[in-house]
Amino acid sequence: MIVTQANIYLVDTGLEKAGTIKPIILELITDEGIAGIGEAGIGYGLGSNSVAVLVKEMIDIFVLGQNTNYITKIWQDIYYNSFWAKGGSPSFFSALSAIEIALWDIKGKEHNIPLYEIFGGKVREKVHIYANWSMAFPCHSPKDFAERASQVVSDGYDAVKFYPLNNIDQSNRVVFVPLGGPDEYTVKRCVNSIKAVRKEVGADVALAVDLCADAPIETMLRIGREIEDCHLLFMEEAVDAFDDEGYRRLAAALATPQAAGERISSLRAFRRLLETRSIGYLQPDPTLCGGMAEAVKICALAGSFGVEVALHNCGSPVSTAACLHLDLSIPNACIQEVFPYRPDIFYELVDHAPEKDVHNSYWSPNNRPGLGLNLQHKQIDPFLLFSCQ
Repeated sequence: MIVTQANIYLVDTGLEKAGTIKPIILELITDEGIAGIGEAGIGYGLGSNSVAVLVKEMIDIFVLGQNTNYITKIWQDIYYNSFWAKGGSPSFFSALSAIEIALWDIKGKEHNIPLYEIFGGKVREKVHIYANWSMAFPCHSPKDFAERASQVVSDGYDAVKFYPLNNIDQSNRVVFVPLGGPDEYTVKRCVNSIKAVRKEVGADVALAVDLCADAPIETMLRIGREIEDCHLLFMEEAVDAFDDEGYRRLAAALATPQAAGERISSLRAFRRLLETRSIGYLQPDPTLCGGMAEAVKICALAGSFGVEVALHNCGSPVSTAACLHLDLSIPNACIQEVFPYRPDIFYELVDHAPEKDVHNSYWSPNNRPGLGLNLQHKQIDPFLLFSCQ
């Protein structure tokens, strides 16, 4: 089959309060009418508009008119003809991810099989889910965090993650910690919030925190020491992903496992992080690291270091589906991030959002081909940014 058309959507979710969240959704259409869907991971923070333009440029030059069977060749052509790919540019790998995922989705739909079968078949029957809920519920105090966490657990989740360092302004927008790190009040609130959540949900709930690399290493060491008795599943991004010495210090000083990988794009950069021997959970994101096949390589590399994988996911149901299919087929994948409390617009972009199929903190697969979903054009067409033919 030949790629004859591409539609690029930039979805305005209205979630300005959490920093701009605009999923970049790609639809590739073949000469036989099969539509494959992908997503570029830089749909939050700044950069979604520029990445959408980059997706278009890649498609115009390297994808239109190409045979959909040649996924690796298309990937290699784009990679080796880009100057910035060699440096691990997040924007580049995010755009490339959208194309690669859409091509795999086409292959699954062409052969009428789910993608987890293409990537080696199931090594487990269901995927353990943790709920990321912070940006859905404004929290100003330890009491707020504890009450919201209790609500999430009551909804059936036995694993949760939240952002204890971020502040909420008067408009209920998430405000990240400024340059120089948090003040004493924010540090104490962070520690007390983690302790309050642990006390509220009990010892049987897996609890993780995302610290967004928002404080100097000495502050993170202090926070880590003060919450050791909370027995966290992991501390995510306590320091910058490229701060090798910082992760070594954290691993040497703390019993709490460290997690990182969201802001790393290239296989080479993941190898460097693993070589620090300080990471308990690696977090590649298939919409940010170059796609699903590249994520498989990264996870295999992690396995060679004896490290488990908790795939990162902060996108639409397209991103969630890509992660879940890999979770089913990757031996060292242990738990999956899902956002179950976003506005309805997220889940209405597709006909079968996997977030809605999570029950008692587990997702079980269906036999729908490819990623297992299709775009709902009535919902997504108003967000069409480019159509390439």
